[in-house]
Formats: sequence, structure tokens, C-alpha cells
Amino acid sequence: DEILSTLAFNSSILKELHGCLKCVRYDAATMLQYHDGLYAPVIALFCYLYSHVLTIIGEDEFYSPETAVQSSEKRSYELFALSETKEIAHVLNRLLYKLHSGQVSLNRKNVDNRFMRVVERLMSELISRDSRRQFTEPGFWIIPEASQNLAQLTAGNKVLGKFSGLIERIPHVYPFEDRIRVFNAQVEDEKVAIGYDEYVFDDMDPIDIRREFIVEDAIAKMSHMRTDLKNHIQIRFLDSYGNAEDGIDGGGLFKEFISLFLTEVFHPNFGLFTETAENTLIPNPYPIHPNSTQLYELVGTLLGKALFEGVLIEPKFARAFLNQILRKKNQINDLQSIDSELYRNLLKLKETPKVEELGFTFSTSENRYGVIEDIPLRPGGEQIGVTDDNKYDYIHAMADFKLNTQMKSQSRSFRRGMSYVIPYDWLRIFNQDELQVMISGASDIFDVEDLRAHTLYSGGYNNDDPTVRIFWNTVTQMSNDEKKKFLEFITGCSRPPALGFGSLNPKFTIQRIQPMEGYYDFKELNDRLPTSSTCANLLRLPEYSTKEQLIEKLLYAIISNVGFHLT
Repeated sequence: DEILSTLAFNSSILKELHGCLKCVRYDAATMLQYHDGLYAPVIALFCYLYSHVLTIIGEDEFYSPETAVQSSEKRSYELFALSETKEIAHVLNRLLYKLHSGQVSLNRKNVDNRFMRVVERLMSELISRDSRRQFTEPGFWIIPEASQNLAQLTAGNKVLGKFSGLIERIPHVYPFEDRIRVFNAQVEDEKVAIGYDEYVFDDMDPIDIRREFIVEDAIAKMSHMRTDLKNHIQIRFLDSYGNAEDGIDGGGLFKEFISLFLTEVFHPNFGLFTETAENTLIPNPYPIHPNSTQLYELVGTLLGKALFEGVLIEPKFARAFLNQILRKKNQINDLQSIDSELYRNLLKLKETPKVEELGFTFSTSENRYGVIEDIPLRPGGEQIGVTDDNKYDYIHAMADFKLNTQMKSQSRSFRRGMSYVIPYDWLRIFNQDELQVMISGASDIFDVEDLRAHTLYSGGYNNDDPTVRIFWNTVTQMSNDEKKKFLEFITGCSRPPALGFGSLNPKFTIQRIQPMEGYYDFKELNDRLPTSSTCANLLRLPEYSTKEQLIEKLLYAIISNVGFHLT
């Protein structure tokens, strides 16, 4: 590793290897198949060295290499222009697909896996960069041939056996939407296998949950269930007096329970997770709960259950934690998602001469439960000074501690809990950002026409009703911020499903509220606000007498977030 690291930071060597790669860029697969003894070592060495360099290159250097070079008097590693990087990515992406699909094989078969692993490592780093800040055009990574053949993986919405090695090893060559459908098909297969029936209630004992002690009751009654949580679960909420609330859980109450539970445990005040400057969540490196291991496991299980049931949640995770869920090791550039100041300081250290004068050692100070402790970044690190010769090792060690070591045990418990419901193989076909979309919905402002096309009506409303037309016209004219609040008001999440509202379950429904004799007349009806049941994606919309009243009441309701009403 030390020899290869030295080679990686020799710009002339990497430049020469890049020149060789350019020679075969038009048909690298064929050249490799018939001359693997010549080209395989060159391509493998280039991939290894360049992926090593990428672990230390900051975002500004990567995206503006010309500026970065001009701002540095001396740089020991090669920076490629983005056009060159795209060409490298294109060549290797096609090559990797042909190797995995069996269209090309090396003559020395024992070399195949090792060769592909080193190419995959570079591809993974480039794709990760692209997902953080896009340098390619949309659809760059997609291989049309692979996408067309995806139908062979499914038959009537059933996944055929174990996932294809292609979609597991190189999922990025398939469109994200297609991979979501593969995931959903796998979930449906599992539901059939376990006899899951969301419409059977008679033989099911509900789980009693006190609203004032949601987390405590969940720990007591669900921690032992593990894989049993895949089955249809009924929740019965109890009030502060221990009395059961009215209603039968047809799925909505369980959705409400998951949303309430996860909202509470993800809140920074609860102590399991902390919030970054980007308003994303990571596990607290020093959780205060004595049973934190059990809690992280249960949180992972219930988040897995949310994925299993297609329930979106509002909180978002830091990329570094999403990497941990996917069993991917974080690199220094992932540090900016949790501590941008430390990230910038570490990158500055690369260009700082005579680092030993700063007096740094391979150690860091941490506040553990109110006590400041010095923690070595390597054995005996307190006695090892940081110098110009080892500063890259120090940068990697510090980033590794913050990104991997500090949340290692918490992430392990979380993953273990999630695996009771969602196997790792189901998740590995997504990258970090795609997994976030699966958990919390798409980041784009939702399409009003898509929501309208998949809306149901009850109580006498229909799509052509005057009140309904005014309602949709009002939603269309909302600001982006108001649209987010509206969507959270009716579904519990401000972001739409990745596959659109056709995949929302249950469907969004607008229920007509009209005057009721003995309860309220037209005048009183006009004073009422629209209400929602997020557990059922239901909006109760009074039949207001004027357009102005509807607009005023609807906007007031979503901004003030009128509370949940039991159906």
C-alpha cells in the first residue's frame, strides 16, 4: 500500500497510464479480451492509483482543476479536466458492464474478480462525486442495453429468484425508477411468502400503545418481534387514562405510530441522533440512553418496516450515515456533510508547508459526557507528530474517526435492526441519495396534476365539483413552500413518492364536509377549517359557500398545521 500510495502521488506516472487508457478508449473491451496480459495491468493500476488520489482531492479541486492548479505552487498528484474524467468514466462504465454481463472475459479467469473490484472502486468514487455535485449529463451512467434487459429480472411483478449479479454489482447502469420497481416487486414477493394480508383483522391482537409513552411501549412490545414485524401489524392507541381510542386500524394507525415514533427518536433532544448544519441526522457518537444499542436496533427495524410498507418519513439523514447503512466506508469528502469546517481545515492542511510547526499529533479531543478526553487516531497517536511526510495519513485518520469509527457501533445496531425487515441485498442496488429518496421521498416540488390524477373523492365530491375545482386551482397557485406544507399536511411528509402519487398508499382522498342537522349549519360550516388524517392521506374539505373562504381557510390550515382527526 505504501508503494502504491507513493506511485499515486507521482503525477507523471498517472499521466502516462492515462495516456495508455486513451489509446483503447474506443473499444477497451475488445482490446482487453484479446490482449489482457498487456492492457489489464495498465487499466488496473490506473484505476487503483486514480481512486487513491480521489480520496484526498477536495471538491473544488475535482470540479475546477485548472483553478486549483493555478492556486497551488506545487502539487504532487495529477488533476484531470472534467471532460477527461467523463471520458474515463464512460470507457470504464462500458467495460465494467461488458465484463459483468459476460460479453467479455479475461483469458486468465482468476484475475477477473480482482480486476473488476479495482475498476468498481474507481467507478464508485466517480459516481459518488457525481451524486454529490453532478458533472455528467442526465442518464450518463445508464446503459440502454441493460435497461432493456431488465424485464428478464421480473415476470408479472415477481422477482425471479435472487437478484441478478448485474443489478447488484453495477446498479447504476439501470434507471433509478426501474430499480425501485425491482425493490417493490421483492417486497410483494416477501408478503406473499409470509401470508401477509392487510385486510384481515379478526384474528389479530392489536398492540396497545400509550400516546404519552410511545417509545417506551414500542421497546417493551416490539423489540422482541424482529422479523415478525414484516407481518401486518395492528395498533391500538390508548389515551392518558388507559382507555382505547375509537376506531380499527386498517393500516392508517400503524402508519401514524411509525411516524410518531420515528419523529420522537430522531429529534436531537431525544439524544440518539444529532443534527448537522445541513439539517440532516447522524447517530449521536455518545448517546445518553443506557439501552441505546437496543434502541438503535428497534429504530432500524421500524424504519425498515416503513420502507416495507411504503411509508415516507420527514427526517433526512446525512450522507455519511446513509453510507453506513449501505455498508460503504466513508471518505474525506463525505465529511462536509457533517462537519464542513473540519473538512475545509483538513484540506487546507494539504497545502500547508512545515506542518510539524503546528504541533499536531495523531490524536483528537472529544467531549464525552462532559469530560474532555484525548483519543488516539492510531496506536500511540498522542506521541506521533504530524509532519509533511505523514500529513495525508493524518487527514485520512481524522476523517475516518469522525465518519466511520464514531458511529460504527450505532450504525451496526441500526443495520441489524433494519435487516430483520429489509435484507441488505434489497438496498445495495441504491446509492446514498437514492436510499434517502426511498426513505423520505423525492426532493422535487410535487406535480399537482399527478396528485389530482390519482385522487379519490368521497361524501359527494367529484373531480368536476365547483368546490373541488377551486381547491385544485388554489393548490396549483401555491408557492413552493406552501406546496411542501400542504403535502406534509395531508400525507405527513413534505416530499412526494419517488414513483409519483400513483404509488401512494392509501390514495389521497378528499372528503366532503357539509352541513349536518343538529350539529352545524352553513354559517358554522364556513367557520370550520379543513382537517386531515395523515395516516389515511385524507383531507376533510368543507363545502364553503365562497371561493375566498376556501382559499383563506385552506392556506390557514396548512400553515398552522391543524392537528390529526380520527376517521
